[in-house]
Amino acid sequence: MEGSFPQPMTSEMIRRSDRVILNVGGTKFETYTSTLTKYPLSLLGAMFHERNEHLLKPDDRGEYFFDRNPAAFEMILNWYRTGKLRKIFGMSGSALEEEIDYWQLPIDCKQEDGLRRGNQFAYIAIEEQRKKAEPILSKITEHIFDAIHGAAKQGTQSFSIEFKESQDHEFYAFLSNFSNRELLLHDLLQENLDVSFNDMTSGQGHSYILFLTLWNRYTRPKYKEATSEMLDKILKEMRQGVEIKTTQDYHVITVKPLFL
Repeated sequence: MEGSFPQPMTSEMIRRSDRVILNVGGTKFETYTSTLTKYPLSLLGAMFHERNEHLLKPDDRGEYFFDRNPAAFEMILNWYRTGKLRKIFGMSGSALEEEIDYWQLPIDCKQEDGLRRGNQFAYIAIEEQRKKAEPILSKITEHIFDAIHGAAKQGTQSFSIEFKESQDHEFYAFLSNFSNRELLLHDLLQENLDVSFNDMTSGQGHSYILFLTLWNRYTRPKYKEATSEMLDKILKEMRQGVEIKTTQDYHVITVKPLFL
């Protein structure tokens, strides 16, 4: 319409524009360019860096093709996402080195902790449990990060999230399974969060309580490495709608499921 102005891009629109499809040996993998460019010295990190945007030439389907082993690339993409390399079962050391060399990963495969056989089995077990835990695991994780966002915006030091038997039926049932609680804690610890679980029984029933400490006097000032623009981007991408209550000891954040 004449005289109208273009609407600003929402965070969801920005995330969509950030998506990229990699076709590796005929198998499609979808990720974000921001995931890849975290490691600018790697092949994909350099390829999708903004300084090389003019060189990118996807095919007619908007994909980027690589004639490599797709099973091995699952391991490579997982490294971009987590920073940890977990060798696929049965892969030889020489085959691993070939993949690391091709994708130009800035790591020493001989020293990579994730390559030990015990860690391989642990990874398999965790991923199998993850399949059983979805989609509730993703929902509860999203709610927890919403709560963390709200607490961070309030300048909170420590707080807790309570999941009540009488109110949060879906999440409470999920947390009643010990393996689900362990998996959730595992994922949160991987995000460098200081967390612990406890449970409580009162006149109102039973609850699972997640305790989180965002910072204390021992916290390393890693946040100083991040720019204010980076922090703003992280906060804007997180959803709102967290109910915050204050008690004498904690800022208690009650997360109410939106998916019931």
